[in-house]
Amino acid sequence: MARGRLLSIGLACVLLVVAAACSMAGETQSVAPSGSAESATVSSSSLPSDTALATDAASADAATLPTTAGERLRWVKVDVPSALAAGVAGGTFNAIFGWSHGYIAFHQSMGAGPVAPWTSADGRTWKEGTSMDATGLPYGVSVEDVAEGPAGMVAVGRPPGCADDGSGCMPKPATAIWTSTDGDVWSRLDMQRAFGGGVVGDVSAGSKGYMALGPSTDAEAASPAVWLSSNGTTWQRVDLSGSSFADAFLARGMVLPDGYLIAGRVGTVAGHGSGYYPATTPAIWWSRDGVVWTSVALDGMKPDPEAEAAVTRITDAKLAARAVSWDCRGPACVVEGADTTWTSTDGRVWTKAQGRLPPQLTFSDGRRALAIGEVDGVLTVETTTDGFTWTRLPASAGAPADLFDAALGPSGLLIASVDQSLWLATIESTGS
Repeated sequence: MARGRLLSIGLACVLLVVAAACSMAGETQSVAPSGSAESATVSSSSLPSDTALATDAASADAATLPTTAGERLRWVKVDVPSALAAGVAGGTFNAIFGWSHGYIAFHQSMGAGPVAPWTSADGRTWKEGTSMDATGLPYGVSVEDVAEGPAGMVAVGRPPGCADDGSGCMPKPATAIWTSTDGDVWSRLDMQRAFGGGVVGDVSAGSKGYMALGPSTDAEAASPAVWLSSNGTTWQRVDLSGSSFADAFLARGMVLPDGYLIAGRVGTVAGHGSGYYPATTPAIWWSRDGVVWTSVALDGMKPDPEAEAAVTRITDAKLAARAVSWDCRGPACVVEGADTTWTSTDGRVWTKAQGRLPPQLTFSDGRRALAIGEVDGVLTVETTTDGFTWTRLPASAGAPADLFDAALGPSGLLIASVDQSLWLATIESTGS
């Protein structure tokens, strides 16, 4: 369910008053691999897995895609309570997430204001929970990631906006982490006690438990870290000495049914700037127990300017990966390497694939992946079972024109537009 990169991108766009220029998740080419949109999951086992997905250059025109037979997308604008209604003019916004029991919207401020969780079982009827503890955070906090595991949910809060580690805009390190079993009441962790003062970047979860990553130090030789937890509250740091993580940057993690996976890169970005873009090697690591890790072999993987690996879950039995590099030698930064892709059934053994993964924000319901795109100024939803062959769902009228945030839950896709209106898209059978 983690989508912190999309929220960082969307919020940064709003803060810069250029939301119209970057409201579509599929148009985030101005953000580096570590700051790109990612996929989210609502698993058929009701325990969503976290994923990593990076944007690439523009895919084939969505208008040319075939449509899906036998199904139809129905858009409904949600009538939200006035206390949940948000707007950039008033300095508030909603970060939305799906989980096994419905949806959560974190109503929060662009500054140092309170964070109020709201929950809904169906995406239509909303109830306000208890305001979350955000004391001692002078720059405010934005809830950008939520991961669900066997003991409930973990929410990750960061200062609003994004950071530059030498490879572009990426989420800032976590300054607050909360846990909850119902989405209404959240308990804040003592970060010093839980992580020993370590820098926490990504948090993921699945049926095996929870995993947190310490990506690296800013623009220096990397010093990565991995923590594991069975309940999201008590964390144990993994000894990475002598492992394959030397000089590694850990971007995103996944907790799989039979193991753990991390996507990132090897190589420092120290010295970035003044036309210099260091070559790094995209990398994926796999572990059965989260303690003993091995570097995954990827046929054709090679160093490129600020290159990074990214993985997304297509179905319960299929993962897709790509190598993404960031070339800023021209007048504008361009994401390259979109055609370098691999597939896997377990995250451990990968086969080189032929095809491109789409740049849109992508979700998986366990049976297929869904990507949010745009045609003629209206949002569209495409589906796939292999990651490369996509069809567009026919839709009713009334679709939103832009995208700020999105979540997949039991009732369908919940969309927040740039003006912070909420929309629910349900998939219905047409009987044909």
